[in-house]
Amino acid sequence: MGQTQPPVPAQFAKPGAYVAALAGLLLAMNELSMLSAGFLDLQGEAWTFHDLLSPGVWDQRAGWNAALTPDRLSEWQGMFAVYLGLYVIFVVTAAVGLWKATGNVVRWFVLPVASAAVVEIVAAAILALLRCSQGGCLDSPWVDAVAWITIAKWGLLGLLLLALAVAFLWHPLAHLGRALRIVRAVYIQRFSLLAFLPIALLAVVPGTRLTDMFDQLPDVQRQWLDGGAGLWHAACAGAMHLGVLLPAIFLLGRLRADWATRRVAGEGRWPWLTQAGERRQQNLHLWLIGPVVLGALAAFSAIRDPGSVVWGRLLAFCAVPLVVYAGSWLLRSRCRPGRRLPGAVPAGYAQDVMAVGDILAVASVSLAGLGTVRALTAPAAISVAQGDLLGAWPGLLALLGVALAIATWPIAARVLAKIHDLSAAPDSSPWSWLSSVATPGVNVVTAPDQDRYAVDGKPQTLARTVLMAFSVVGFLAVSLAPRWAAGAFGALAVTIFAMAVLIVMVGVIVAYTQEREKPELFQLPLATLAVLGLIVVCLLPQDLGGWVAGVRVGAAVFAVVVLLVGLVVTYRRRGEETIRTAGFGPSWTPVVPLFLLAVLLANLVGSPSDVHPVAHTPSDAERPTMAEVFATWVDEADACTSSFTFGPRELEVRPMLMMAAEGGGLRASYWTAAALDEIAAAGDGCGSHSTLFSGGASGGAFGLTLARFTDDPLASVKAIAGSKALGAASMAMVGGDLLASATGIRLESSTPGRASDRAWLDRAGMMETVWADQVGLPAETNFLSSAPSGDVTGQLVLTSTVVRSACRALVSQVTLGADRTTCPGSTGPRSFDLLGAYGCLDDVPALTAGLLASRFPYVTPSGSVDGCGDRSFLQLVDGGYTDNTGLGTIRNLAGQWAPLVQAHNKRVLEGADEPLVLPVVVYLENGTGSAFGVSPQDAADAPTDDPDDQGPAPLDWAVTPESLVPPVTGYRARDHKVTATPSLQRAVGLTWAALCTTSAPRCGALKRELAAWSPQVFVVHQSPQPTVSAPLGWVLSQASQDDLDSDLAEQLATPCPELPLDPGCRAGYANLSQLVALLGR
Repeated sequence: MGQTQPPVPAQFAKPGAYVAALAGLLLAMNELSMLSAGFLDLQGEAWTFHDLLSPGVWDQRAGWNAALTPDRLSEWQGMFAVYLGLYVIFVVTAAVGLWKATGNVVRWFVLPVASAAVVEIVAAAILALLRCSQGGCLDSPWVDAVAWITIAKWGLLGLLLLALAVAFLWHPLAHLGRALRIVRAVYIQRFSLLAFLPIALLAVVPGTRLTDMFDQLPDVQRQWLDGGAGLWHAACAGAMHLGVLLPAIFLLGRLRADWATRRVAGEGRWPWLTQAGERRQQNLHLWLIGPVVLGALAAFSAIRDPGSVVWGRLLAFCAVPLVVYAGSWLLRSRCRPGRRLPGAVPAGYAQDVMAVGDILAVASVSLAGLGTVRALTAPAAISVAQGDLLGAWPGLLALLGVALAIATWPIAARVLAKIHDLSAAPDSSPWSWLSSVATPGVNVVTAPDQDRYAVDGKPQTLARTVLMAFSVVGFLAVSLAPRWAAGAFGALAVTIFAMAVLIVMVGVIVAYTQEREKPELFQLPLATLAVLGLIVVCLLPQDLGGWVAGVRVGAAVFAVVVLLVGLVVTYRRRGEETIRTAGFGPSWTPVVPLFLLAVLLANLVGSPSDVHPVAHTPSDAERPTMAEVFATWVDEADACTSSFTFGPRELEVRPMLMMAAEGGGLRASYWTAAALDEIAAAGDGCGSHSTLFSGGASGGAFGLTLARFTDDPLASVKAIAGSKALGAASMAMVGGDLLASATGIRLESSTPGRASDRAWLDRAGMMETVWADQVGLPAETNFLSSAPSGDVTGQLVLTSTVVRSACRALVSQVTLGADRTTCPGSTGPRSFDLLGAYGCLDDVPALTAGLLASRFPYVTPSGSVDGCGDRSFLQLVDGGYTDNTGLGTIRNLAGQWAPLVQAHNKRVLEGADEPLVLPVVVYLENGTGSAFGVSPQDAADAPTDDPDDQGPAPLDWAVTPESLVPPVTGYRARDHKVTATPSLQRAVGLTWAALCTTSAPRCGALKRELAAWSPQVFVVHQSPQPTVSAPLGWVLSQASQDDLDSDLAEQLATPCPELPLDPGCRAGYANLSQLVALLGR
C-alpha cells in the first residue's frame, strides 16, 4: 500500500514580493497626488500630479504655468520631487519584472515604454525646477513637448497591453482553463478570503474627496502616533493579526486543502463512501449542538435577566437545525441509499486549493503592510515638503510597512517549505504535531493493485476542533465584552478578532459538512430548492395585503408541500433506492443558506424593536412652540446688537442665527463644534445667545447635540475621537447584535450614561454609552427635560430619515405639529415632527437623539420605534440620506419663524423701542466648498421641495432587513434629497423676505439698506490645502484634527472681500470672519 504525497507548496515568493512592491509604490504615489489637489493656484484651480502625467495631459498642461504663492510653490516642488522619485523606482521595478515574466515578442514592448517614462520623468523634473510663483514662466513649446512625451508613453503602454492580450488569447483554452481552476479554488477558500477582505479593502483602497469614508481605517492607524495608548493599540493589532487571524486563515485554508486532497485520493467516491464501501453519513447529533448550546445560553441569560430572551426568535432559529435533524433521521431509518457518487476531480485540484489558501494567508499580512504605507505616506510627505525632516519620521514606519509587505512573501515561502518537509519527519519528531495539523492529506493511503481506497479523516480532527473551539469561545467573548475589549486593545485589533471568529466558525462548519454525505433531507431532489424558496419568501415585504400576501402564502405553502410530499413518498417507498443527489453538487450541504433562513425566520417573530430599540424615558416635559422660543430669544439680555442708521432713526440690529450643520461623521462633529466655539466667543460672548434654532444631520447633528448638552463642545468631540466606540460597535455588529437578531438572546450590559443600571444595548447603544462616559455626561441627561449646558445652538431640530418612506423625521426640542406623519407632513414637504407624532417616546437620552440623526450605514443600525396608537412602526437612519445639509429644515420651518420676525420688525418700524431682528442663516459645511459651487445649472437640476410632492410611495416592507437598509433608503431618497446649491440660494431669498412685509413702514428701503449693510447667509467651509484629509467616520486622529484647525484658522483670518477665489465667496456668501465681525460690531 503506497503513500499518497501531499500537495507541494506553491512557489509564490518572487511574484508576491514583486506585486507587493508595485502596489506599495502605487499607493504612495496616489497619496501624494491626492495631497497635491490642495495646491490651489491664484485662480482657485488645482492640478494633481496624476493630472500632469495622465493620458489627458493635453487638457491639463496649463497646470505647469499656474501661479502659486512662493511658500506653496516650494512645498509643491518638494512633494513633486518625492513623487518623481517613487515614479522612477516604479518604472524600473515594473520594467524588470515584465522583462523577466514575458516572452520574447512581448518583452520588446517593455523597453520603449520604460524609456519613454524615464524621459518623461526627467522632462517633468526640469519643468518643476523652472516653474515660478507668478506663473507663466515656462515656454509653451517646452510644456507641449513634455505633454507629447507623456502621450507617447501612454500610447506605447497601450501597445504593450495589446501585446499581452494577444499573447493571452494565443492559447485561449489553456489560459481559460487555468483561470477557471483559480476561480474554483478561490471559491473553496472563500471563507479564508472573507476573514480579512473587508478590513484589507478599507486599509488599501484609496479614498477621494467624495469617498472619504475609505480614509477611516488609515486614520485609525495614524491615531497610533498620537501618543497615549496608541502604540499599545498598534502592538495589539499586530499581535492579533499575526497571532490570531493569520493562524486561523492558514489552518482553515489547509483544512480545505486536506478536503481537496482526499477528494483526489478518493477517486470520485469520497466523501460518500468508506474503504469498505459503506456510507460516510453525517453525524446528525451534531445538528443538535447549536440548539443545545443556544438553549443553555438563553437559560443563563434569562436567569440573570428574565426579559433578556425573546423566546419566539430562539425557537424559530432552532427550528431549522431541528427540522434538518428530524427529517434526515426519518429518511435514514426508512430508506436505503442511492448509488450516485460525487465524481472524480482533476489531479491538480488539491494543489490549486492549497496554493490559493496559502496565498490568501500570506496576502493578509502583506496587505497589512500596504495599509501602513497608505496611512503614513501623507503626513511624512507634508513634513518633507515643508522642510521638517524630524517631523517626517512616520515615513520610516511607512518604509517598514513596505518591507513587511514585500518580505512576507519569501519568508512565508521558507516557512511553508519547512512545514512540508515535516510531513516526512518521523512521528517522534517534536514538530510532528504541526505536520499532522497543517499538512493536507496526512495518512491518505491508496492500494494501486485494488479497486479500494482509504481516506482517514482523523488527522485533521485536531485542526477542526481547535478552530471550532476558538471561534465559539471567541464569539461569546465578542458578544459579552465589546466595550472593555475595544478600550483595552483598540478598534482595529478587536475588529480583526471579531471578523476572524465569525468567519472561521462558519468556515469550519461548512468544511465539516462537506467531508461527509449531505443530511438525508437534502438528498431529496427539491429540498434544497425549498430552502432557497423559503429564503426568498422571507425577504418579501411583510405586510399581509394585496398580491404580496398571495405570493408569500403561496410560496410558503409550496415549500411545505414539497417537504411533506417528499417525506411521504420516501416513507412509502422504504426499502427501495430512493435517495438521489439534488443536483446542487453531491457533497453540498446548504449551510450558509440554512443559517440565512434561520435568521430570517427569527426576524419574523416578536417585535421589530426587540433588537434595535430607540431608548426613551418617561417624561412630562413640555416642548415650547416656535413663538415661545422666539419670545424667549428676544428677551435675552446678553444679546449681540449693532447700530444701524435708517433714515432719521438709529436702530439697534440684532442678528438671529439659524444654524445648519452638514453631516459627515466625526469630522462634521469636530467642524461644527470648532465653528460654534468661535461663534460663541464672538462679541465678548454674546454670540452664544444669538441662535434661535439649529438643524443638521449625521455628524453635524451630533456635534450640535454635544454643543447643547456639554460645557465645552470641542473638548467633548476630542474626548470621543478615539477608537473605543467604533471598536465596540464593530464587535457588537458581528457578536451581540447578530446573536440577538438571530436567536433573540440579548446579553445584558451595564449602561453608563443611561438611567437604568443594566439593559440590552445594540451597537448604537454601545456607542452612546461609551461617548457619554468619555464626555462625562450624566445618566439623566435627556433631550427634552434636561437643561442645556450651552445656548450657542439654540433649540435643536435634528433630521433623521424613515427607511420605509424616505421621509424626514425631525427630532425637535420645539413643538412643530403632530397632525400628520406622512409626506408632506406638518412641518413642510416630506417631513414631520417625530416626538410630536410618536408621543409614546416621551423623552429620549440626549445622545440617543443626536445619534438618531447620525446612524451611519452599517456601523450603526436603524433605530426601531414601535407604533404609538394608530402610528406605524418606524425604522430611523441617518438624516443625511434625505437632507445632509440641515438647510431643508430651516427652509421648511420658515412658515413658523418668518412671520414672527416680520411681526416683530413691523412693530420696530412703527416706532417700538426694540432691536430690529436680522434673520441670518449659517451653513457649517463639512467640505471644501465644492458642494454648493456657483453653477446655475446645478441649481436648475437639483431636486426641489415641492409642497405637493408626496415623495416615493412607502415600501410594502413593514420591516426592512438590516442588511438592506442602506441601499434601500439611498435608492428611495435619491430623487428627494435636499442639496446645498439651491437651498443656499433659497436661503438668501427667505432671509431677505423675512425682514418685513409690505404692510410695514418703509419695508422696501429697509431691505435695500440692510442688504448693503450685512450679508444674511454665511458659509463656513473647510479649505483645500495639502494636508491629511479628515475622514468620514467615527475616529479622528490628531493629524486630521490639525487639518481642520488649520482650515478654521484660515476662515477666521480673512473676510470674503479679500478672498475672491474662495468657493463660498465667489457664490456670494459671507464667511466665518465676517460672521464674527457682525456679532462683535
